[in-house]
Amino acid sequence: MKRKFFCTILFAAIWLTVSIIFSLRWIQEVSCFLPAVYVWWVVIGIALLPGFLMSGMFFSNLLHSKHKKYPCTCENVTVMMCAHNEEKTVKKAIRCICNQSYQGHITLLVIDNCSSDCTKKEIIQSYCLSHSHCTIKYLYCDTLGKSNALNYGLKFVNTRYFITVMSTEQTAFFLHKTTSEKRRAKAFGAFAGSVTKRT
Repeated sequence: MKRKFFCTILFAAIWLTVSIIFSLRWIQEVSCFLPAVYVWWVVIGIALLPGFLMSGMFFSNLLHSKHKKYPCTCENVTVMMCAHNEEKTVKKAIRCICNQSYQGHITLLVIDNCSSDCTKKEIIQSYCLSHSHCTIKYLYCDTLGKSNALNYGLKFVNTRYFITVMSTEQTAFFLHKTTSEKRRAKAFGAFAGSVTKRT
């Protein structure tokens, strides 16, 4: 800890020294028109001191930054995705799930919630994205409402853990992170973002 602190101070001091060297010429020129003490105080207060502090904070963050690693898990998981008139995004969302580097088997339940467009067609066409570690299943819920669709999908969940995602979600979704957090926190029975429910 002390070593990192001294390294931070040393880096900030080097930054301050270089800044003073670059600012000396400007200070000398301005001192011809204004009192030198005033010029130095302005430069120290506006540039040198904030630069010293910020460079120290920056280097300290670099030294203390840690890449959070999650343990690998082969736990099978079910992902439930509700879709209502999402023909433009559902296929991309399905591809996002299927392209995960998760080691366990993923069962993706895509629940069509009374869609009136070509959502069903897009889901069926996405079956080609299935592979040995990801199985896609199409379900249809005839009662409109996301809660109704999720409750219907729960009947087909056969794994210990399940996760719900939006059909408009196209960014990388890290299943290994979510499932490893659930496995570590055995006292919790449900997760919803940062909200947890104790068992």
